[in-house]
Amino acid sequence: NCEEKIKEETNASTRCIPFDGGLNNAGKCIYCKQDAPNKVLFGKAY
Repeated sequence: NCEEKIKEETNASTRCIPFDGGLNNAGKCIYCKQDAPNKVLFGKAY
């Protein structure tokens, strides 16, 4: 899935999935540009 591909390619990790999941307005996936099922925030520790 796109989440795993983003993690592999960027070494970022999932930091937050909002409680409501962004179900009302999740928008497009930043990886594949298709409709996203929910919002996911990624981050990278340094």
